[in-house]
Amino acid sequence: MSKRVLLFPGQGIQFVGMADTFAKFKWNSEILNRVDDSLGFPVISNQLTKLMREGPEEQLNLTEYAQPAIMTSSILHWKYMSEMYGIMESSFSFALGHSLGEYTACVIGGAISIEDGVKLAYIRGKSMQEAVNGLSIRMTAVMASEAIVRKALSEVTFDGTCEIAGINHDRQVVLSGTRDSVDLIADYIKKHYKVPVKHLNVSAPFHCKLMKPAADRIKIELEKITVLSSKLPVISNATSLPVVTPDEIKKSLVDNIVNPAMFLRGMEYVLSHGCSLFTEYGSKKILSGLASKIIQDRKLDGLAVDIHDK
Repeated sequence: MSKRVLLFPGQGIQFVGMADTFAKFKWNSEILNRVDDSLGFPVISNQLTKLMREGPEEQLNLTEYAQPAIMTSSILHWKYMSEMYGIMESSFSFALGHSLGEYTACVIGGAISIEDGVKLAYIRGKSMQEAVNGLSIRMTAVMASEAIVRKALSEVTFDGTCEIAGINHDRQVVLSGTRDSVDLIADYIKKHYKVPVKHLNVSAPFHCKLMKPAADRIKIELEKITVLSSKLPVISNATSLPVVTPDEIKKSLVDNIVNPAMFLRGMEYVLSHGCSLFTEYGSKKILSGLASKIIQDRKLDGLAVDIHDK
C-alpha cells in the first residue's frame, strides 16, 4: 500500500469567498462558528469568517487575518474529505506543512484544538507584523540553488539583515530581511549568476532573526494551551524531521518562526521513507506544484500528487 503525505499550505492562498467553498454542508457553519467564538479579541471577534466571505481583500491580506483564515480553510477541506470519503489521520504516514501549514498539521493531527490553533495563528501573524513595525523589509524568491545563494551571501558585505528564509525546491530559495540588504544580495545574484528573482508581496520578513519577538510570544502562548501528542508525525519546518510528542511539537512551532521553511528537505525526508502519494488540503495548488517539481527533478517514477482543491 502506498505511503501517503498530507500537505498544508502557508500564507498567500487567501481570497475573498474562501469560507463558502463548502457552505451547503452543516458542519461548515459549525466549524466557522467555533473559529469566530474562539477569537475573543475585540478587533477580530466574530469578524474573521465575515472577512473570509466578504472581504475587503486588503484587510484579509493582513498577516494577522490571513493566517487564521488559511488555517480555517485547510480545516474545512480536511473535514470535507473525512465526512465524504471517510479519510482519517491513520490513512497518512506524515503531515508536511509550509510555514503556517505546520501549525495546521498539528491541528489536523489532534495535537492542538481548532480553537487554540486559530488563536495561535492570529497571534503568530500579529506578532510577526509588530516585530518589524517601522522597518523597511523585503522577501525575495531567487530562482537558483541553495549553493549559489549561500555563496553570494558569503561574497557580499551588507549591514542589515538578509537570510535564507526558505528552500522550496532545487532552484528556488527565498531571502528575507531588511530591504536594502535583500535587494543588494538579490541584485548581485541576478547579475553574476544570470538567474531571475522575484520580490514577494508581504508585510513582514518571515523566517529570519527579525521574527524573534514573535517566536518569544508564541513560546509563551504555547504554555497556556493543551498540546497533545499528534496522531501522525508532523514534519518540522526547522529540522525536516518528524515531531510527535508535546515537547517536540512546541519546540518546533517556536523554531518555525525564526528558522527557514525547509520544504525541499521535508520532501526529501518523506520520499526517503517510501512515501509516494501527496495530497494538498487548501486552495491554489501551491505545494502541489512544488511537490511535483521536486519529484520531476529527481526523475522518480510511480509517485503522484493528488490535489484536493474543491
